[in-house]
Amino acid sequence: MSRDGPRRFAEGTAVSPDKSLAEIRKNMSRWKAEGFMYHEDPDTGHIKIGFRLEASWYRFNLPMPKRGSFNFETQYEAEVRRRWRVLAAYTKALLFGTEEGLIPIKEALMPYAVLQGGMTLAEMLKDGSFNRMLALPAGATS
Repeated sequence: MSRDGPRRFAEGTAVSPDKSLAEIRKNMSRWKAEGFMYHEDPDTGHIKIGFRLEASWYRFNLPMPKRGSFNFETQYEAEVRRRWRVLAAYTKALLFGTEEGLIPIKEALMPYAVLQGGMTLAEMLKDGSFNRMLALPAGATS
């Protein structure tokens, strides 16, 4: 798969998904997270990483590319490595932002909070179920 334009973050990385996962776990442990959870969907390959922090559960979703979108397996594997690096960098940025007092940790993690029914706040906002729960018309924000 070729792209025109600027390079994407972590394009061409050699860092394995296992090393990125270890880095993410390390970042979560700095938050004092516990109950680490890892799930790989056998149909899509999408990854879910969750943890508990101060009695609340949080989950990051990492969508994986479709193998059929790539001409070669090496291209697919490179994109998988890149996506893992993006998630590792994102969790690190959240960590630093909270450690430096830019945003409280509960606010930084709010979109990833797992609510009753198992969906995160971000998932509920995306599919409109949060608005339905509040009885707001589609597209309304308040």
